[in-house]
Amino acid sequence: MEQQPLYLLDRESPTERRRRQHRQQQSTCCSCLLVVISALIALVVLWRPVANWWQERSQTAKGQQIVEMFPLDLQVNARVYRRHNLVRFQIRTVDAHGEAVRLKEPPQIVVRHDGHVVMTVAGVRRVTPSWNAANQSYVCHWPIPWAAQAGSYVAEAKMAISSPGEWPWQLDLPADKKEPSYENGTSYCIAQMDFKITHRAPRDVPPGLCVATWEADFPEGQAIRRPDGTMGDWHAILDWCEFLGADALWFRGAVTRRGCTDEAPFAKENLEAIPRLAAAAHQRGLRFGAWAVAYATYPRQRENNRGLPDYWWGQDISRSTGKVSSVSFVSLLDPNRITHLADFFEQMQRTRDVDFVGLDYLRNERGGYEMTGQFTSQMPVELPDNWANYSREQRWKFVARKVESEWNSDVDF
Repeated sequence: MEQQPLYLLDRESPTERRRRQHRQQQSTCCSCLLVVISALIALVVLWRPVANWWQERSQTAKGQQIVEMFPLDLQVNARVYRRHNLVRFQIRTVDAHGEAVRLKEPPQIVVRHDGHVVMTVAGVRRVTPSWNAANQSYVCHWPIPWAAQAGSYVAEAKMAISSPGEWPWQLDLPADKKEPSYENGTSYCIAQMDFKITHRAPRDVPPGLCVATWEADFPEGQAIRRPDGTMGDWHAILDWCEFLGADALWFRGAVTRRGCTDEAPFAKENLEAIPRLAAAAHQRGLRFGAWAVAYATYPRQRENNRGLPDYWWGQDISRSTGKVSSVSFVSLLDPNRITHLADFFEQMQRTRDVDFVGLDYLRNERGGYEMTGQFTSQMPVELPDNWANYSREQRWKFVARKVESEWNSDVDF
């Protein structure tokens, strides 16, 4: 077996090796110099764009910080409302370090339309929010006034600042922020938020429309006197419409009384009569409408609503004993009643010859104090300082006294 050599002799002489290394060093130095010169040229060419980019980046970061650090932030829970809605405002107030802070006096909110302050219920022009410890902010509701004009509205909150120098104000604030204003030596910051109010336009009612109403149950098998004094069946209702010169007959079609159930919440005989009445009215050249008794039930009774659907009943409270009792009106908060009414309207929509639909008794007969919590939290009313410590009965009695006894002395409430 051939033995391998332990090492190889270098055939390059020491002189040639030194010359080769010298050439490599010169080549490396030339390459480094070329790279440095190219970098300098690129830096000269790109200096201005790079500088502009860095300046814009710094300004953007600074602007975002200022937006986040603005002392007052006003938000709404929607940007478009219908007239029946409540506008919910949330205000966040922070110190110069961005920490949520509760003020000695909360900022008030005004709403403007076409530059004018809008007056809402009870003559209220300014609403004052309450502190919400859960989310460290102020919250309040603004009830849209009756028949409010459709269009754009602007809500504005205003807060006094004791040390304006601590804040990094700048001229190009966002649209919903304003530069600090000075009034009587006090510095204020202002936040705004815009929203819209829309409404559905009702269909036109023919001028001079004359309506005759039948507010009793359908008189199946009953004798009814006609205008000429003779007796007839239910068609006599239409005779009276013609005698009065009416253009339409409206019938109380959906009524809840004893014997109704959750599955059939309205009197069957009236619902079944609607198609017959409607067709007969059209044959006489009359238009026909049916309405629902929205929240009243029959017979009118208290504390005993047996034989009726399983509704959440309106609640009343004794002003002397504090005893709570049910009334015969369904609570306005009951979702099942809303579903039943919607089902009735859907049935009327499918019924031929029905021209009008409507609602009656959109109210409580008495009581309704189960709505005290919603009312006192959503309406701009003044409450006792220790309201949070009141029991349910104490709160109900307080509202009952305001509504029923002090309605003349505390009109705003």
